[in-house]
Amino acid sequence: MDRATAKVIAVAALRSAAEINNLVPLLKAICSEQEYEAWRDRIAEASMRVTQGLLPTVFAEHADLEAEIEAHYQRFGRPA
Repeated sequence: MDRATAKVIAVAALRSAAEINNLVPLLKAICSEQEYEAWRDRIAEASMRVTQGLLPTVFAEHADLEAEIEAHYQRFGRPA
């Protein structure tokens, strides 16, 4: 896979995981503690599956991309 396509996949995975994770505060505010904990765990699992399912393969093919995305994230607080 070419680097540009790999970057699109990596950024989409990171943004998707972030979007899913952004549900946690909402659920904390409106759910019972038991319901919140169940949803929190499901969200963590979904987020992990997205990133672990895609990023290792992308970064294995384009190792420099991981550092580039991390640097961008550190500077701007979100993936490039």
